[in-house]
Amino acid sequence: TPTPQRLQAMLAEMLATEGYFSPTFTVSEEDGVRHVHFDPGPRTKVAEVDVTIDGPLAAERRKNLIDHWALPTGHPFRQQDWSDAKQQVLSRLLSVAHADARLVDSEAAIDPEQGQAQLKAHYDAGPAYRFGALRVTGLYRYPDSLVARYNRSIKAGDPYEEDKLAQLQSALTATPYFASARVSLDRDDAVVGDDGVRTAPVNVDIDERAAHRLGFGGGFSSNTGARVEASYHTPNLFNQAWSLDSGVRIEQKQQTAYADVSLPPDERNRRHGFGVLVEKTDIQGLRVDRESIGVQTTQQRGSVEQRLSLNWEHERERPDGGSWQTNRALVPNVQWIWRHVDNLLDPRQ
Repeated sequence: TPTPQRLQAMLAEMLATEGYFSPTFTVSEEDGVRHVHFDPGPRTKVAEVDVTIDGPLAAERRKNLIDHWALPTGHPFRQQDWSDAKQQVLSRLLSVAHADARLVDSEAAIDPEQGQAQLKAHYDAGPAYRFGALRVTGLYRYPDSLVARYNRSIKAGDPYEEDKLAQLQSALTATPYFASARVSLDRDDAVVGDDGVRTAPVNVDIDERAAHRLGFGGGFSSNTGARVEASYHTPNLFNQAWSLDSGVRIEQKQQTAYADVSLPPDERNRRHGFGVLVEKTDIQGLRVDRESIGVQTTQQRGSVEQRLSLNWEHERERPDGGSWQTNRALVPNVQWIWRHVDNLLDPRQ
């Protein structure tokens, strides 16, 4: 059990994080039970804010950062809000153009008697950066041009933006070719231009996925009986970076074979694919033979993914004791998928 003095110190420290710097305490003990009564006193409010940002920063952007300081005058002073406000300005500087930005120093001067806090934060924006060329490492089976096909965010000569690095990294890790990708600005190899802006190459470090993947399985279903199955995947069919997914499933009452091929995106960010399916079933006296061929194109436009597909199906069916009947269908399909996440690499919402 802490001593009364230690207990008061702990409570005072907790209250200070919420802006109460002049609490009063009364400690009493009755029947072996310690009672602590305290008055937190007035809550400290922000009386003055002084934010300065050095470096080659556009006047309008400097003003915008200072005007949107997250802990303005008149607001209650909280330690967490003070930390968040400082980090917010730094994060905004780091996210666009100024990859070397730093918080030089900061001070929160508290006057407990007046219940006021004077805040100072001094930043150095550092030099501005622009994107240079991509430098890709870790590729063995694929050319650098495959990475370029998935690069829809980083263009040499554009101002550096942290989000664009994340966009490229997310796009690469979502492909069937790469197990992981790390995208970063190589500030150590930057070249200073005549305008003072530094052009830095973008490092893309790749780990390729396995060239072949085999899968085997077995099981039992109440409607189709026992089964065995095998699947095969390669992301580099014919050494053309074509992704193949194929498989065979043999069940007592149903047999299926399929193959789907997906191509890397073209210059308009369209991903084409085609596939075939053969299926035979004989369930409850009805035999069905079906073949299907389909083509699909997918295009990402911002947060909306558009899919266009066309499937040709040929089906022959015959009940026990009956004759064959043929059905044919040409089925077009249009699909839109809208995605919005709070973080490209680690989405929580």
